[in-house]
Amino acid sequence: MLKFGKAAGSEAGYEAVVSKLAGASSISTEIVDLERHMSKNKDSLARLRTTKEQLRSNIIGLGAAADKKGATDAAKRTLQVEQDKLEDVNRQIVSLENRYAGLVESLDELKTHKSEMHAIPVSVELLKNHRAKLQDLNNQAAEISNLIVSPKSDLKEQRQKLGRLQERRQDILAERALGADIGDDLAKTEQEISPLKDFIETEEKKLSEASEVTPGLMRKQQSIKAEIARSERMFTLLKALYLRHKITEISHEYETTITLAKDLCKQMAAIEHLLGVVAGGAEIDKKPLPIWQIRLPSMDAHDASGLFGAPQIKEALGQLVKAEQQKLKAEGISIP
Repeated sequence: MLKFGKAAGSEAGYEAVVSKLAGASSISTEIVDLERHMSKNKDSLARLRTTKEQLRSNIIGLGAAADKKGATDAAKRTLQVEQDKLEDVNRQIVSLENRYAGLVESLDELKTHKSEMHAIPVSVELLKNHRAKLQDLNNQAAEISNLIVSPKSDLKEQRQKLGRLQERRQDILAERALGADIGDDLAKTEQEISPLKDFIETEEKKLSEASEVTPGLMRKQQSIKAEIARSERMFTLLKALYLRHKITEISHEYETTITLAKDLCKQMAAIEHLLGVVAGGAEIDKKPLPIWQIRLPSMDAHDASGLFGAPQIKEALGQLVKAEQQKLKAEGISIP
């Protein structure tokens, strides 16, 4: 099992843990596949055992008929065929039973391995390290998105507008050829056409230059998006393992505290009893002092949710959860 202390958040520690947990994810897939094979194997065994019982029943009847006087050769051959079938079914059953036993053993090994991987303690530093890696991936995705050139949403509209202006220019030229006074209409139209043509030519040049680059960038973007999805799943797992490890640490302190509290309760009860024995001849109040009247809730009482049995703790759970969320947030860990 991989263990680490203060160096858990280091680059080497981070890479080792993530690599291990990625292996655990792979094992989870293997377990699912293995359980599917086991289920099919089990169904096949059930069908073969049913067939075996049917053949045995057939053979009993055919055997009785073949043993009778005057039994035909056909009856004896039919019996032999059924016996051969039974022998073949028995071989298949033995083979499947051995395979099933092997699958069970492999499944147990995989589950043990996965359990060991999920026992890895995760530090706050490691969580921050992974979050930084995830942010870096998102930054890369954003950078690629900026590099991917796509047609301006209004490029088509601008092309249509240019077409209309060019037609208008042609109409003005036709009117001038016919002797009409066009004033400054031609100059104004050409002033509108010029910047519009520059804009369209610039955008089309960008698209042309990007035509060979964009497909590669888009494939890279898809690859990074897939990596982000994997990294986000890993981040969720790391946070879960961190919280579970934190619970384990607190549970050890909890157990020590409860054990001490029980021992102190027993000691107080014993001394209280001694007080009762000697107080009869002493000039003191026989009633227990207030501090001795402290009684803890049942140490063994836990409700269905696994919380300590004191009702006030369960009632205050919402506030307790918020308090823990604030502590984690202060450490840089966001838990919804």
